[in-house]
Formats: sequence, structure tokens, C-alpha cells
Amino acid sequence: VELINELMKIYAREDISMKTKGVLLSKYAFALKRACLSRVNISLDSLNPDTYKTITRRGEFSQAIEGIKAALEVGLSPVKINTVVMKGLNDSELESFVELTKDKDLHVRFIEYMPMGETSLLSGNYYVSLNEFKEKIINKMGMVPVDIKNNGPSKDFKVPGARGTVGFITAISHNFCSTCNRMRLTADGFLRPCLASDVEVNMRDEDGKISTEGVREKFEKALLFKPISHNFYKNNFFPKKNMSQIGG
Repeated sequence: VELINELMKIYAREDISMKTKGVLLSKYAFALKRACLSRVNISLDSLNPDTYKTITRRGEFSQAIEGIKAALEVGLSPVKINTVVMKGLNDSELESFVELTKDKDLHVRFIEYMPMGETSLLSGNYYVSLNEFKEKIINKMGMVPVDIKNNGPSKDFKVPGARGTVGFITAISHNFCSTCNRMRLTADGFLRPCLASDVEVNMRDEDGKISTEGVREKFEKALLFKPISHNFYKNNFFPKKNMSQIGG
């Protein structure tokens, strides 16, 4: 909450959002909204409590659900649900996630499994192309395409009359790197221009401190390192850091 308050003091900031598993949102949603948090992305990979526990290894499914309810109640908008689709774990639940969007203002986004850090060892077991599900779900649920401004690489649809939407993010099967506008600042002070690359720009000065001087130049340097295409699965390359080390 204190961090959001400080970020709100930055002139010309347009939007502040937070990515979370949601297990503490029921406690903090109101305070975050009061601090002017705009919206929230909640990671929810299963609607089955046992599968949820297997995937997350921490937190309780009921806490995540209460967190989603709290986010909706306090008016955080939009509330996006990020679901990484994993073969044999949750790939049978996609239609159940779509059902959530019918009567709730939730925006579910299905994301292809990406080989990051320690998960790269399991990528061959869990990866499945969303192409195997996309057309089938769209036809079965009668979904129609929608254009959502500033929704990044997601290709979005909705069930007619539904309050929410459904998006598909296909980083592996359909490379969208040429239109990517994301960079990530890691917790240890490095600017990472591409999620799928280990190239980073140190934001610290020679004395190890971070100052406002030269920040623009460092951002521009990082942009020069932004690749045309990611290298997932090419030459057996996988980024060494986990998502928790990079930042969502």
C-alpha cells in the first residue's frame, strides 16, 4: 500500500496495476484501491482446489477466490485472471474458466506455458499449444472477437452478453515479439528488455547506487537489446531466471 502511494506521486504516470496470486487481496484490496491502484492481474491456474495446490505449492484456493471477490467489490478494474495452460494439469478446465466471464466482470487470459528457469526442465511435459483449444472453445461457447485497447498481446473474445472477456496469449506458437512493448525491472536493479533473454542492463551507477541521472539513457540502451524474436526452444536455450526473480 505504501509503495502504491509513493508511485502515485510520480508525474505523468498513466496507470498502476499489480500482479498477484490474490491470497491476501481480501485483506488489502480496499486499502490498495484507496491508495489508487488501478487494476489487478490475478494468477489462477486451476478451479480445482487440489490442482491449485499442486501448481502453486503455497496459498489456499479459497483465499484466492476471496481475493478475486474483494477486487471486484472494491472496484479494481479490470480484474484479469491469468491462467497458464498446462498439459495434463488444467487443460480440461478451460470451458469452466470461460463460464466465469458470463456473469462476472472478469477477464480471463489463457497463456501458453513458457520454459523459464527451473520450469524449463518440465516444459516438454507441460507445454501445449493453445491452437489445440482455441477454435474448439470459440465455436462451442459461441464467442465473438472483441478489440480491447491496451490489452497487450492478447487476442480477445467474449460470449455474447457476457460481462467479461476471454483472451489467448500465444508466446510460443505465435510469436508476437515484433509488437512487444514490455520491459521488466528486476528486484535487484536490472532492466530486462526481453523475458526470453538473459540480457540485462544494470540500472545502478558505478558506486552501486541508483540515481535519476542517466536513467533515460539506460532505458534507451535496453531498448537497443530488444530482439526481433525470442529464442524459446532454439539451440536448447532457456532463460536462467525464474519468473519470480524477473517480475511478472
